Amino acid sequence: MARLEERATHARQAGAPAEYRQVKTALTKLEAIGRQLIAPLWDEMQLTLPPGLAERGELQVAVSPEDFVPWLADRARLRLVTGQHDAESVEPLEVGSGLQSLLELAAQQAAGTPTADVAFKSTYWANENVKV
Repeated sequence: MARLEERATHARQAGAPAEYRQVKTALTKLEAIGRQLIAPLWDEMQLTLPPGLAERGELQVAVSPEDFVPWLADRARLRLVTGQHDAESVEPLEVGSGLQSLLELAAQQAAGTPTADVAFKSTYWANENVKV
């Protein structure tokens, strides 16, 4: 997740990464859609309140790149095609143990954590110790 954070957030004093600008633009659009979706809820809520108790109100939506990174990492999964027999792709648990070991080593190397405990789950390929 550290690599995702590095590219999707703007944590350094240097210029913002291009990916950060793209994420920020997309999140701004999602916030606008979210406001449209939840705006009617306040109107419905206000109808149940006694008159005069709440003069105005609004439901707000705020999503930051820092919120987006863990959401994305939780939904990332690895699918593999190793030949004609699995042309539609398979999960890492469905390949041989040799390839699973090599994938684990590759993930550790990419994460910069040689002792990381990498797990291949049946649906999602994610582990808090693996830095995507």
